[in-house]
Amino acid sequence: MTAPTAPQAHRSFFARALHETSHLRLALLMVLFLGLQALTSVLNVPLGSPPDELAHLSYIGNAIQSPVSLPDYSNGTIIGDTKTSNYLAHPPLYYSVMGVVGKVLHLSPYRDYVTFRLVSLMMVMAGLVFVVLTANELRLKPEAIALALFACAGVPMFGYLAGSVSNDNLLYLGVSMCLYGVAKTQNQSAKSMGLAPWIAVVGLIIVCLTKATAAAFMVFFFGWWGLLHIRQLKPFDLLRQWWPKAFVVLLFVGGYYLITRLNTGKIFPVPKLLYVPTEVIDPIGFLPYLDVYVSTMLERLPLVFSHLAIDPFLPALKPAFFAFVALPIVGWLITRFSATLIESKSPHIRWLDAMFLAALTTVVLHIAFGYKYYLVNGHLGGLQPRYYAYLLPILWLPFFALSRAGWLRSLFVLTFALLALGAFWGSSPFYFGKQGETIEAKRQTKTYTPSEANQTAFIEVSMEGPATGLLDQFELRNGNLSVRGWAFDLAHKLPVARVWVVSQKKFVASSKIHIQRADVAQAFGNQAASLSGFHFVVTRLPASAQACDFEVQAEYANGTLARIPNPACPAAGQ
Repeated sequence: MTAPTAPQAHRSFFARALHETSHLRLALLMVLFLGLQALTSVLNVPLGSPPDELAHLSYIGNAIQSPVSLPDYSNGTIIGDTKTSNYLAHPPLYYSVMGVVGKVLHLSPYRDYVTFRLVSLMMVMAGLVFVVLTANELRLKPEAIALALFACAGVPMFGYLAGSVSNDNLLYLGVSMCLYGVAKTQNQSAKSMGLAPWIAVVGLIIVCLTKATAAAFMVFFFGWWGLLHIRQLKPFDLLRQWWPKAFVVLLFVGGYYLITRLNTGKIFPVPKLLYVPTEVIDPIGFLPYLDVYVSTMLERLPLVFSHLAIDPFLPALKPAFFAFVALPIVGWLITRFSATLIESKSPHIRWLDAMFLAALTTVVLHIAFGYKYYLVNGHLGGLQPRYYAYLLPILWLPFFALSRAGWLRSLFVLTFALLALGAFWGSSPFYFGKQGETIEAKRQTKTYTPSEANQTAFIEVSMEGPATGLLDQFELRNGNLSVRGWAFDLAHKLPVARVWVVSQKKFVASSKIHIQRADVAQAFGNQAASLSGFHFVVTRLPASAQACDFEVQAEYANGTLARIPNPACPAAGQ
């Protein structure tokens, strides 16, 4: 018998790989479906609307400029507003990766934010592929895997977050890789594990260098996994098998945090504290805080909770959302403690138990630290369900993995499928309509307060020529001046920081740029001009005031001002 040639061997390898994954085609199709759903957010959500997107982009900009591709944890500011320091205290891996992408492709973080969103989306899709592989290791049927993936489409925040610039997306990939590596390792003997342990190692490094909350989850997962296997563990075999992997994790993770601690004096350095420590007068007790935590998390769970805070659900279908999210978890609790319902031969009971216990322990830690910092700064912060996005759809898999075939399992699966479909159709088709309504409702109101002569402070500002912009509406009626338009720093291809209303060289009011203007971006062929609109009203102006007594000026990123052309008062803009 003749040995196969090299091309034949390669064909044989790929043929085997395709054959082994052919039964997962439906599940992988659902990965593509979720990617397309998130793509609608990539293309249609206004820049800066997703949680902390401008802050993330600002660190990416630092990484692009840095010779070592690191964020500026000392003096970093928010793009378009040099007066506001960055407030994110996350580890740097996501920003470093995106910084390398930006350098290689010569991208600007503000102008090319859609490209960075696409890169983030690809991270989530890669994570979803590892979720599919993990479910396959748990011996789930392809139909069950596809159903669990489809259910993610019924959680509005899942696709919205996947389509934004956020380190949560790299985190999703890291957690999925790590959990897959452990599940794969459990299914193999020490000699046939292949790359599975190293996939777990890479995933763990990604998590530990991306976000502290999920790093805690992974520590708890390995802790519980070890405790649940304590009787089966063989210390010397374990040490021989895992010490090279542990050394690599310690080298990368420990090395970064040690160097950071020595250079900055902190484990998580940050240019600006988001909440400054202050004296909390009459703080609420722990039990009232716990009530606020639970009620707030449940209230925000069906929302797209970002800077826009959109509720896309039809009210009548919102109960279906809560029901389908909870149903597999309830099913797992019923199955797990029932000798007649559980598939007792499953080798993954301890893996699944460790995952659930790690999630529960992470929530307890979240509550404890949240209350601790509330007592320090008085803010009820961090109550965000998106912090646990990396648990979807993994959190739904244990029921499908452990439940024995029968009428109860079939009933749960059918009900879950119908509820997930109802949640999807009750939210997804309405999202962008609700988004438009929310943006329109964000029109700002400014109140004019005349200053006394002896209270007026004079400052000198540099003036440039007319700004690239236009006032679409400039109307004074009954003491209320309504201003709507757009402005953009075309010379430097940067957004303006804010717009001012001035009368006789005296400040009246100001407003940040806060409205998406796709028409402006299209006109200039520059995505940085997308966020260039404003819409606000100045109230309580003097009855004697005339519309053309006022002019609108754009504040550029460098602090200079420029008049915005006003067709209603052509003389004022000269």
